Amino acid sequence: MGSFRIDVLKGNEAIEIQLSGVYRLKTKIRALLNMGYSVKLVIPIQAVLETPSGTVYKKQTAKVFRELAGLAGLFPADGLEVLLMYLKEKRTWSRIKRGRKYVMPKGKFKRDTIPLETIKTISLKKGEDLLRLVALPSGDFTSFQLSKVNSMAPVTGSRACYILRHAGVITVVGKRGRAYVYRLESPQANSDKS
Repeated sequence: MGSFRIDVLKGNEAIEIQLSGVYRLKTKIRALLNMGYSVKLVIPIQAVLETPSGTVYKKQTAKVFRELAGLAGLFPADGLEVLLMYLKEKRTWSRIKRGRKYVMPKGKFKRDTIPLETIKTISLKKGEDLLRLVALPSGDFTSFQLSKVNSMAPVTGSRACYILRHAGVITVVGKRGRAYVYRLESPQANSDKS
């Protein structure tokens, strides 16, 4: 997928639809929020893909956290809503007729991906909403422990901790070797900040 983007201004609301490369919108979103707009950022995620050879189910956890990492330091913000839209899509290829059969052409051919339906949407407005994407280990934990609990790659676990830390959901409480040790931020500490 490319980084195709759609911008819509509707009254006092700005809607941004970005397939990938959300980090490119950080400055623009900050400017829109400062001008008094409420911003809805829609990130479509390919969760199920129907192809001529069968149906593919994609977890896409790495993509979600890769895109959210681009908003670290900006999310959460008053007036900003991030909408993760999990889609079922269909992939088609152009085929040519050879005799009585349609066959795949050799070399270059056209490939289209068409959205069929929205499987689910997750709305993220506050830092705590991120906990719907990931389960935290009990007690203090490292990014590696977070990745094991959630069956994700260690790099994705590190990225998840980075996002959660910038959103004020977890805090660094020390180090274990070269790894940071995190703890869930207490709700009272969050209420003291506001």
